[in-house]
Amino acid sequence: MRTMSCLGISFLLGLGLAMPGLAMPGLATQANGAVEYNAYMDFFNETDQVKRAAAAEKFVADPGLKDSEYRTNVYRGLILAYLNAKNWTKAMETVDKIGTVVPTADAKLKAFVYENGMAAAQQANSVPKTLDYGDKLLAVDPPNLNAQITMANLIPSALPAAEPARKAALEKALDLGSKAKTQILAPNPPAGVDAGQWKQVKPELEYQVQSSLGLVYYLRTEYDKSVESYTEALKLNPKDAANLYYLGLDYQSLAIAAQKATLAAIDEENKAKKEHRDDQVMLDELGAKRSAFQDEFNDKAEKAIDAFARSVAVGGVNEARGQLEKLYKVKNNDSLNGLDQLINQKKSQLGGAQ
Repeated sequence: MRTMSCLGISFLLGLGLAMPGLAMPGLATQANGAVEYNAYMDFFNETDQVKRAAAAEKFVADPGLKDSEYRTNVYRGLILAYLNAKNWTKAMETVDKIGTVVPTADAKLKAFVYENGMAAAQQANSVPKTLDYGDKLLAVDPPNLNAQITMANLIPSALPAAEPARKAALEKALDLGSKAKTQILAPNPPAGVDAGQWKQVKPELEYQVQSSLGLVYYLRTEYDKSVESYTEALKLNPKDAANLYYLGLDYQSLAIAAQKATLAAIDEENKAKKEHRDDQVMLDELGAKRSAFQDEFNDKAEKAIDAFARSVAVGGVNEARGQLEKLYKVKNNDSLNGLDQLINQKKSQLGGAQ
């Protein structure tokens, strides 16, 4: 399976999750007492992220400040302080306290909190927590592109064993990946995203979602659609060894199907020759049918060999070499002569290994 990717998170953190500028306490706040003012200024003025987190923790833990107008802002700052300090565990713990720290949190605050939680969980390599925060984020912000890309990418790595649940999970991944693809390929950038920045990152995000869809379609045994998605992804990153490997598996599966169809067509043709020797029109039609399946097998087998060879050429998935050798032998009379030359040719075409 593909490994967890953090790029979509990193991009959208930079554009959408930066905390709004902190406000200086006004006279009304100061009038409420020196405790609130001093607690807020301890947080406001601190630049060291660990110390800032400690000041924020002290603020939100103070029962006398539970109604402070700055509580939400400090809570946001606490999460970001832990993220900036790379303390993923504390960041997630803080996210999980939203109901206690800000019981009246609105959808906008929840979206901010869960998106940052998803970032922390991803950095901590926790697939379950990432998926949990992704679900919570989508519940308050259904079109969230970051969540759609992340969920579509990760769901295939945590599929349930039971078939009904597995099927439902793949349908969910397909739905989210398709929605993300629609947003990415739309003529305008998502709301709130600068057009110039969007132009720079759009190809990478499209590559990510096409890769995710390719895997989802492969796992759903929709090999033709998987080929389409992986082909688009490889236009954007032709040296992705995993994508090349799965593309090879797609073509291999299609070749196997064509081979079975060819054998069935041969049987049908032979039977007709025995039973309808004088019906040349029928025999010609059956011969053409068998020949078409044979051509389909040859085409898909060649494309599988090409994809596996490219995967090996860029030094990628270990299994690619074994699959390549098996198919190459089938096409070359059980011989591997010329295989190394083919791999070197692909390496040259791709500009060398990564």
